[in-house]
Amino acid sequence: MSRFEQCRRPPLPYPSPTRGEGTCGPQGRKKGLSCDWWQRAAPLQADTIPLLAALLSLPHPDGYPPLPLTPQKQKERTQQTILAWLLKEAERYLLRFDVEDLHWADPSLLEFLGLFIEQAPTARLFMVLTFRPEFLPP
Repeated sequence: MSRFEQCRRPPLPYPSPTRGEGTCGPQGRKKGLSCDWWQRAAPLQADTIPLLAALLSLPHPDGYPPLPLTPQKQKERTQQTILAWLLKEAERYLLRFDVEDLHWADPSLLEFLGLFIEQAPTARLFMVLTFRPEFLPP
């Protein structure tokens, strides 16, 4: 448990946040995107399922045509899909979004966080970003 969590005060008197944590281990990988967590959490639409499968390095789902996107467009659509999902979750629940050791983040994550931070003032969102003092955000 982090120092931040150890120092937390008792919960506030409004609906508690949900914790969107989970993994698709070997059993989940065999099922593709039918993992319980994704079905409960993500608003999967026909055009988002192949994007998320590619993001998770899963085989292309049966019954879905390949998306005719350039790698750059696929990255942008994937980021927009995840951003829309997180903002939708923030409408339903209080959302806490943590990224630790941001100084190790790759350019794609930094780009996504830039998009997410632009939306933060309009969302019910508590974002915690940690990094070393020498890190300079782009």
